[in-house]
Amino acid sequence: MLKQLSKSLGKDSLNIRATEFPDFYASKIGGPLRKEVSSFTPLMLYCQRSDDNVDGFKQLLNFMDYTVSDENGNNILHIAAMSSNNKMVDYISKNLKIGIFDRNKNGESALSICELNSNTEGVKMLEKYQDEYDSSKSKAKNLLEQLEREEEHGEEAKKKKKMKKWKQKVQRIAKQEGLTIEEVEKKLNN
Repeated sequence: MLKQLSKSLGKDSLNIRATEFPDFYASKIGGPLRKEVSSFTPLMLYCQRSDDNVDGFKQLLNFMDYTVSDENGNNILHIAAMSSNNKMVDYISKNLKIGIFDRNKNGESALSICELNSNTEGVKMLEKYQDEYDSSKSKAKNLLEQLEREEEHGEEAKKKKKMKKWKQKVQRIAKQEGLTIEEVEKKLNN
């Protein structure tokens, strides 16, 4: 059904954000108006619903932009964490290029949201990904340091080679002119 819908509407139509109208019933009884899903895309709605929607979520990924955020700066990982949808959190963290450390406008990361909601499974999962990220980050740092050392070594080798050519040139000139090496160097340096 999603494939048929995307063909008939086009991909741009699927990225339309939800708009909510005021809850007239709540306003009649004096209750507060809450914007629950305002500016959510269909992909965000899938993340909010339940873990049973992972397959539908995967299908929507073919047609939608998963990098969008709502008006509060929540990305799809934040939204899945808010709803304690751990299968969704796991899938997003493993398979999508989304920052697991990204913070919303309140300064919350998906991990801190799981901690606030006492979602121990979500916390364990995101801490595991955080540890994996940190180890890959240190590996990348080590590789960069190794490349810098190799580059420095390469520059030292170039300097030595240049110096050797200089000495050979000075010796050749000294031999041709019948001068000492010191006399040739003195003339070349002036």
